[in-house]
Amino acid sequence: MNIIIERIAGLRVYHAIPDVRLSPLPLVFTTGVWVKPEALMAFQKALAERGYESYILIPCGHRDGVPVADLGKVTISNYAEDIEMLVNAIGKPVILVPWSMSVIPASKVAERNHLVKGFISMTSAPPRGVLISIGTMALMPKYLWKMLTGKAFMPSKTDAAKWMFNTMSGKRLEECLKLLCRDSGTVCWEIASWKHSFHPLPCPTLVIGAKYDRFTPNQRAVAKKFGTKDFEEVPCCHALICDENYMSVVAVIDAWISKKFRSVEE
Repeated sequence: MNIIIERIAGLRVYHAIPDVRLSPLPLVFTTGVWVKPEALMAFQKALAERGYESYILIPCGHRDGVPVADLGKVTISNYAEDIEMLVNAIGKPVILVPWSMSVIPASKVAERNHLVKGFISMTSAPPRGVLISIGTMALMPKYLWKMLTGKAFMPSKTDAAKWMFNTMSGKRLEECLKLLCRDSGTVCWEIASWKHSFHPLPCPTLVIGAKYDRFTPNQRAVAKKFGTKDFEEVPCCHALICDENYMSVVAVIDAWISKKFRSVEE
């Protein structure tokens, strides 16, 4: 297995190449707001060991990502453009695996791009029609002005520990808090104001919820919006990508792909 940083179509990605490819479709991971893409690397490594080639997109405005003039003004559409640019540059069928906020822009790409053959939503941000969680409502007053004025910001470590990393403590919590980063206030307002809708996608779709998610707990409603019956719940917090039980998510992803797409050894 080899994981390298590559530049593809002007984008920076972490590219995992397994020793033996056991899946015909590479995975494209995307992160949510306020969490560095490196949080997905444990996922990437675990799935590479199971034969999956994958890419982690480093978002625009983040360290090693495409520079932007004002991170606070970055929009959901900007994220969708980057995801689609990467999919097109890979140039072959892929499975999108977005987490949290990035489920929204990734779904827009899946709706229109024929190269997206599978979609795995992980603890999605709420689309229009799905109730905003208590956690989201609790954070809004404190950060509302930065959202409305399009300022880049991140939640306090106390808020992140309570709402995003609530299953963690001690050294693991400390490590997760180091993964926090500033992100677009504009994107956060687009989510909080229910600007975006989900629709059934033209490809197999899996929705993964987390039992201890305080931030976006209503994932069964997300599955309903996507028109899929493929729903799994794992014993994790919202930030399941770095939860100590993240291997339960890896197992769900591997099992679903093996069921929906014929595995081949190359």
